Amino acid sequence: MVDIKVEHSQRLREKLSALSPLTDAAWYAMQHHFSYCELDVGSTFVRTGEQATQVGFLLTGSLREYFTTAGGADYNKAFLLSGDITGSLYDLLLDQASIATIEAIKPSSLLVANYNVFEKLYDQFDCCQRLGRVIAENLFCHKARREYELLTMDAAQRYACLLSQQPSVEAHVPQYHIASYLGITPVALSRIRTKLKSLN
Repeated sequence: MVDIKVEHSQRLREKLSALSPLTDAAWYAMQHHFSYCELDVGSTFVRTGEQATQVGFLLTGSLREYFTTAGGADYNKAFLLSGDITGSLYDLLLDQASIATIEAIKPSSLLVANYNVFEKLYDQFDCCQRLGRVIAENLFCHKARREYELLTMDAAQRYACLLSQQPSVEAHVPQYHIASYLGITPVALSRIRTKLKSLN
């Protein structure tokens, strides 16, 4: 019988090492701080207004990160699929309540650790400091790309970019959430999809 915990741990190390190699000593110090967590559909990893404290590695399922306006409208900021790292880095860095909610779209499982652990590991291991920098750089690049798409592209172009960046997103995320991410209505998204299919 496969030891599921070892399997999960190995996946996490492979993901992190692909971003920036970890020494055996650094990995040993890090891995014991992660715990297994499951989220049902609609359950939250962090909710707007709650103190942000944790980072997570998504093993299975899918999550959405979204903002909520004063009027109660939700706007999707990002989708997280299996193999992605999640957590509200902006709020973690500022040690403040989260300005976004991260919610399970499908039943999801994660490996979760307190962000403070990583701050301590940065001081202990150079490879952990490099890893933290690479993760922050990747998030910055994603944010810059997202802003560029919103400011310079029409909805069809933004949809094409989403599919190129996350090819499996439509299998894991409902169309109305994708429409929200693109800043259009579900009806408009349906028209775009129909037009693209006819062109192909």
